[in-house]
Amino acid sequence: MSEIMNYPASGSLHDLSSTCGGDEDGFRGPLVKLERAENTEGEKATRATYEPVPPQQAYVKKKLFFVDLASPTPQPPGTDEVFDNADVYLNGAEAQVAVYRQQ
Repeated sequence: MSEIMNYPASGSLHDLSSTCGGDEDGFRGPLVKLERAENTEGEKATRATYEPVPPQQAYVKKKLFFVDLASPTPQPPGTDEVFDNADVYLNGAEAQVAVYRQQ
């Protein structure tokens, strides 16, 4: 069963990156979707969806790397692309990010 988290639109790129990485570990599963949404109070939010692995399977921690496409940087070495263009909120404004995961 998927786990869904809403993160405040006011968060920075660093906030989103560290929160998603921590939630992957907490849910024992990878980030599979990232999108703009509204929270239950109707406030703008970035919604992340995670797919936990079954308890009998090993969970391997892998670091996530986020890149704001308004100021793109090359893909970090030793990573696989998760999302090439995810619509999110950063610092209260609409933004697009690329997300990479450590190999």
